[in-house]
Amino acid sequence: MKRFAIALSCISLLFASLAWTQTSKDLDEKVKRARALYYDKQYPDALKMFDAVLAADGNNIEAQVGRLKTLKGMNNESAITSFDQKRNKAATPDNHVLTAQIKMMGRDFTGAEAILKQAVAQDQKAYMAHAMLGSIKKYQKDYMGAAPHLLAAIAANKNYTEAYFDLGEVYFKTNNAASAAKYWRMYLDMVPRTGKRYKYVNDKLQKLGGN
Repeated sequence: MKRFAIALSCISLLFASLAWTQTSKDLDEKVKRARALYYDKQYPDALKMFDAVLAADGNNIEAQVGRLKTLKGMNNESAITSFDQKRNKAATPDNHVLTAQIKMMGRDFTGAEAILKQAVAQDQKAYMAHAMLGSIKKYQKDYMGAAPHLLAAIAANKNYTEAYFDLGEVYFKTNNAASAAKYWRMYLDMVPRTGKRYKYVNDKLQKLGGN
């Protein structure tokens, strides 16, 4: 009887784990669809989808960042300010990422870079911090400085699509066509096959010799 109870408990844990994994995958797909809407400037729809993700997982850092960027696209500065005033500002890597995102939207790239370096110092696997550092370096046209951060982001989280996109851009800008094509193909395999961002990358790949 005891063995049966233990076996039943193990089966229950297994199903719970599978359910959590499925839910996590579902949320990840919703975040990707929300990003596609954001890049198409369909801000109200993107905001609804990011909010739906956050209703299921209030700590989803990708949805939080995406929501902030969407609010910026809608020029809703009051909502951004309200979020910033009410949120938890404990010195955690995720909170540093949110602070940095707000600074980046205000074009304070120096301040954003400093806070992101704090996040990475706290946790070398803080993939969003690495990716955002890479994005800042790319924006500054410091492509050699961007690549290591973007590679670190992928090493820490192979499912974070934005790092693949930016890495493809970095290699494209440095005339490394083979590497650009490699990471852009991986990006296209991971995101919804729709929208302006998808078309942009697909067109670039066609010019590099097909996808």
